[in-house]
Amino acid sequence: KVWQSVFTAVGVISNRISVPHLDTSGCYPWFDILFTSGDYEGGVLDLLDIGIQFAYVPGALVPLCGKIFRHQVPKVEGNRVCSAFYMRRNVHQWAATGEAQYSDS
Repeated sequence: KVWQSVFTAVGVISNRISVPHLDTSGCYPWFDILFTSGDYEGGVLDLLDIGIQFAYVPGALVPLCGKIFRHQVPKVEGNRVCSAFYMRRNVHQWAATGEAQYSDS
């Protein structure tokens, strides 16, 4: 059996900082999922425009609307891998699937 993801893209970021940015290819009601793992200390996820900083420790799973919140991840001591699961609006347009909406139930 094959596990099918609801996300249209996955990015893997290994031992890199993430400079302040917005994710411009998404859509406002969609959330990205960030999962971080590894053997490191000092992990932080900054949401710059609203002044919130999260502990971004190994095993953290963070839902984030990266199109709305400018975010960054600074350098850590050790080895870190982030798996970023996200939607691309252009993939939904190409496949003519429409855009997901929040549930009313």
